[in-house]
Amino acid sequence: MKKPPPDRGGAPGTVSRGSTKEGNDDRSVDPSATRVARRAERGSVTGQTPDLSGGAYRLAEEEWLREAESEPERNWALEEAIAEHNADVEAARRTTRHLYLAEDVWAEQHPRLNAAFTRDRTPGFIAGVLAQSYLPYLLAKPDRPTLVFDMTQDDFPFVGRYHDSDGSIHFNPDELSRRLILHELAHWAHPGARGRGHGYLFVGIYVHFLAIAFDNDVAMSLLYYLDKDDDELKAVKA
Repeated sequence: MKKPPPDRGGAPGTVSRGSTKEGNDDRSVDPSATRVARRAERGSVTGQTPDLSGGAYRLAEEEWLREAESEPERNWALEEAIAEHNADVEAARRTTRHLYLAEDVWAEQHPRLNAAFTRDRTPGFIAGVLAQSYLPYLLAKPDRPTLVFDMTQDDFPFVGRYHDSDGSIHFNPDELSRRLILHELAHWAHPGARGRGHGYLFVGIYVHFLAIAFDNDVAMSLLYYLDKDDDELKAVKA
């Protein structure tokens, strides 16, 4: 903080000692007093009505200024972006938990969804579904995803996973079902940067593939369960 200019006789805005102006009590007015008074009008730094007659208030003000200058400037835009990101992540987690719960209840009503499937039949099954799909997102994709059957019981409860780094889909070959394959295929077909979410677009692609592989009634019934809240789904599952 710059020091206030020294009191010079006759300087503009001041009254020098020995002034003969009428009403003057022959005391010099410190130029910084005006600044302090203006700050006092906005509220005392101590929360009390300041006493400008002594130096205590000025010392308090200078201490406040030193603290303000030493505090690093907060990046409000970054903090807001981080808060929004965290909120999005939490919302995505809630959406994923809800989808998994809805899938469990839905699959119980349609046992063929989780019927055992074989590793050898998986590439042909995927090729057949993609051949009947009209999704425009597939135009930017390879003909079919790379399939890797390397997951084990150590990965439980996960039995399938899409890897956005190379566009591959990984499965536990002992846990294959057409529903699982279509779920991961929907991640692969998703045009998003990571394809990991379970939002509206993912569900739309998933339902589209289900309608091709099964029928419209089975596919649309997933939406019926997704419309229920978690408590309703848990009640049905119980």
